[in-house]
Amino acid sequence: MKVIKANPNKNTVEGVIYETGFEKKSQFRYLYEAEKKVFHIYDDLSHNHTSAVNSVGDIIAEIDKIITSEDKGLKKFTQNFVSLFSKNEPSKIIFYTETKMLGRSGTSRYGEPLRIQAYDLQMKDYTGYTKEELHANFVDINSVVVPN
Repeated sequence: MKVIKANPNKNTVEGVIYETGFEKKSQFRYLYEAEKKVFHIYDDLSHNHTSAVNSVGDIIAEIDKIITSEDKGLKKFTQNFVSLFSKNEPSKIIFYTETKMLGRSGTSRYGEPLRIQAYDLQMKDYTGYTKEELHANFVDINSVVVPN
């Protein structure tokens, strides 16, 4: 997991989660909003490997590594990130998956260009939020740059 930008004024952290999923070849952009206790994960499927929705266990493990790390170098590098998490541990993860790559001819087999799903960390399961509730929490994180 890499932190690209921490913004303490907005209580947000942006970055990239690397080497998750099958064969550790998936990568996803993320945005953490401390006030809402929501971890947004954006998956454009360009990595052509395990989707973020199917990597939830790996993603939670990466979050836990950052929160519980005793590595002083890591803590110093992610100081803003760790302080936001220690005060406001996430209660849910919202996954945004571009579905256009899942169907033939550039069409979504789900009938929508962006599939949004929520995972509740207390329930340890995907939750039954209505589409309106999920879209109300939507954050456009396309501005998060994935470094090469």
